[in-house]
Amino acid sequence: MDTLNLGKGLVLALLLALVWTGCDSNDSDPIPPEVTGPMRAEGPRGTDVDLTFDLTAEAGIQSLTVSVDGGAPEALTVTQGSVQQSFTYTFSIPGAATLGTEFDLMFTLTDEEGNTSEIDAVVTTAPVIATPPSTYEFTRNGQTSVSYSGQTDRLDQLDEIKAYLKTGDAGALMDEQVLLDMFANTGGNGGGNFSFTSDRQLKNKT
Repeated sequence: MDTLNLGKGLVLALLLALVWTGCDSNDSDPIPPEVTGPMRAEGPRGTDVDLTFDLTAEAGIQSLTVSVDGGAPEALTVTQGSVQQSFTYTFSIPGAATLGTEFDLMFTLTDEEGNTSEIDAVVTTAPVIATPPSTYEFTRNGQTSVSYSGQTDRLDQLDEIKAYLKTGDAGALMDEQVLLDMFANTGGNGGGNFSFTSDRQLKNKT
């Protein structure tokens, strides 16, 4: 009987030791802080790029820093003591940056027990116009600064001169004066040979 009780006592002591060891292990190995978020981002030069991270620290957030291209760490504003926080960092791409330039950003999160976690993000300089617009508008003082009506008139005149020349290719007799009048836009209608009127001419632009 004494041997049986002694065996039970040893088993109970062993179970208690295992439970105590498990509890002690959890206390000595807290979950380290963690930073999760985008690893890469891009934007045109002279613009701002927002990087949003999730910060987690079981022991409470103490600090967050960022180091750009290996420079001195810059302290960022975080909610100290919080266990979880969403954080947005705005990086300004220099206006002088060339296409494809990469900026290395190292973020370091420290919890209130001194444990740290790091994440490395890269911001790349993208084309100034990522998606070309379907139309362009150029204005000055609220008015368009683009005017090409003269060019349009001259192209129309050239089309009609070309059509007249083709009649000669087909065997018709050509008139030198007709061509001169069309070239100089005599009378504003090519000497009566244009189907429209205009104050523009090809002669003074040639």
